[in-house]
Amino acid sequence: MIATALMVVITGGVLSTALFMSKGGLNASHYSDMEQQARRGLEIFARDVRMANKITWIDTNQMVLRVVTSSSGLTTDVQYIFDSAAHTFTRNVGGTSEVLFSGVTNSDTDYPMSGYKLTGDPVTPTDIATSPAQASANTKEIQLNLTCNRTRTGMATSTSRVISARFILRNKLVTSI
Repeated sequence: MIATALMVVITGGVLSTALFMSKGGLNASHYSDMEQQARRGLEIFARDVRMANKITWIDTNQMVLRVVTSSSGLTTDVQYIFDSAAHTFTRNVGGTSEVLFSGVTNSDTDYPMSGYKLTGDPVTPTDIATSPAQASANTKEIQLNLTCNRTRTGMATSTSRVISARFILRNKLVTSI
C-alpha cells in the first residue's frame, strides 16, 4: 500500500513535469514562429516602401504603393491590406496575395499602418478618411504597428507586438508639407 501511494506521487510529479515542459515548448514555438514571420514581413514591407514613388491611401487599413521595379522606371502596384475579420496583414501584387502576418489582433483604434509627413507630423486617420488624396500626397514615411497572437486549445495565448521603424518613401516627391 505504501509502495502504491509512493508510485502515484512519483507518477504525478513526472506527468506534471512533462506537461509543464510541453507547454513551455509550444510557447517557445509560438514566439519563434511570430518572430520569424515579423522579420520576413518587415523585410518585404521595408523593401517595397523604400522603392515606392507613390502611395495611395484607400482607408486606414489599406494602401497601395507604386513600386519601381527596374532601373528604367517600370512600376508595379503593391497593395497592403489589414483584414480584421481574417486577422491577417496581406501583400497583393497583380492579383497574387501573400499573407505577411497572421493572427493579427489590432483593435479598431490601433491602426496597423501609420503615415507621417516630411515634418514628422502624423497623417491622422481623420486625414485619410476625409481626404485620402491629400493624405497620400503628404505621406513621406510609413510605420507598421501590429499585435500578433498564437493560441492552442488549453494553452495560454502567446502575444508578440511588431512595431517597425518609420520607413521612408525615398523615391517619392512630397508636394506639400
